[in-house]
Amino acid sequence: MLPVACASSAAVCPRAPAGPSTGGTGVPLVLGRRIAPPSMNFFSDFMAELDAFADDAVGRRMGNGAKFYGKRKSSFYGADDTQKKADPKSSSREEDYSGPEGGSYFVLGEKDEQGRPLEFLTRQEARARKAQSEAAAEEEEDEEALMEEFRRLLSDGGRVD
Repeated sequence: MLPVACASSAAVCPRAPAGPSTGGTGVPLVLGRRIAPPSMNFFSDFMAELDAFADDAVGRRMGNGAKFYGKRKSSFYGADDTQKKADPKSSSREEDYSGPEGGSYFVLGEKDEQGRPLEFLTRQEARARKAQSEAAAEEEEDEEALMEEFRRLLSDGGRVD
């Protein structure tokens, strides 16, 4: 008798679905359309915005800092903020800070046989060392030219032209 009651009334049958059909996907169907389950979007949006604000604050992008350190991710300054990124979740070379272009504070000096630097020089030290090595090379060339002139004079028998 129980199978007959289940077939005749869904309200009486303990195996009948109580809510809308899911269509096998786990998402409820109402009038043939899928409806997402209710979620706490306020809290997830709030946490995402708080994270973007903290990122802007730590990255020094608040106030006029966006001009120097890249555009802001948060909407702290409102919807009409001109210094806000178009898409905060994507990276863009034009909108993000990429650091100083070229150069560093140190120049690698001599290297060992495996290519590892043995010393770090400041730019001033590197320029001084380069000038010193160029002066030593020039002096060596002058000495070599003088010795060549001396050899030529000895081979000519000491005559000066």
